[in-house]
Parts: sequence; structure tokens; C-alpha cells
Amino acid sequence: MSFLFFPSYCTVSTKAEVRFHVYTADWIPEAVRLKVIEQNKNRITKAGELVVTSEVSRSQQRNLSDCLQKISAIIAEASRTPSEPSAEDLALRAARIEKRNKERLKEKKILSAVKKSRRVDFD
Repeated sequence: MSFLFFPSYCTVSTKAEVRFHVYTADWIPEAVRLKVIEQNKNRITKAGELVVTSEVSRSQQRNLSDCLQKISAIIAEASRTPSEPSAEDLALRAARIEKRNKERLKEKKILSAVKKSRRVDFD
């Protein structure tokens, strides 16, 4: 992990940048590492570093701690497992799908009847 600060000539620049090498972080489980890489592929350099910047505060130390919090939030989000839907949710979803299909078939029958009424019998 490396820290960069960006000074400026005219104004005080307190932007902080943290580069976190994801591939060598062996303290993170492999599945979580792969998920971090997949979810943040636009933030990862060719060298395998996750680049996080912050300039929300006028203090570089606060921006540095904000960067570290962002990295921990990224890792926490990647390690979170999706919860399984309950039986009640599954039943509700099945009922909604069934209702949607009935409505679709009803609309098809109405449209079919309209088209049938437009037909002209030449016999």
C-alpha cells in the first residue's frame, strides 16, 4: 500500500491517493479478492493496484483516513454474501409471475378477438 499527496503551486492541495495491491493481499480470501477485482476493474491498474483518491477534507490526514475507509468498504462489500430469499418471498414471487402470465394471456385474447372482429368473410 502506498500513499501519495499532491501539492500545488498556487493553492493548498490536500488530495490523497492510496494504492492498494490487491493481488498480494494474501490476508484476504481468494474469492473476496476476485470479487474486489471484478467489481472495481475500472479502478485497478495494470500493475494490479486498486487506486482510491479522496479530497473531501482540507486535511491530508483526513483524506488519507477517508481513502482507507473506502478500501475497507470495498472489501466489506465484496465479502458480503447475498442472502437467500425466504419461503414467503419465493411464494410471493411465484404468485406475481402467475398473475402476470394471466394478465398477458387475457390481453392476448382481447387482441385476438379485436383482430377476429375485423376480418371480412367473402363467402
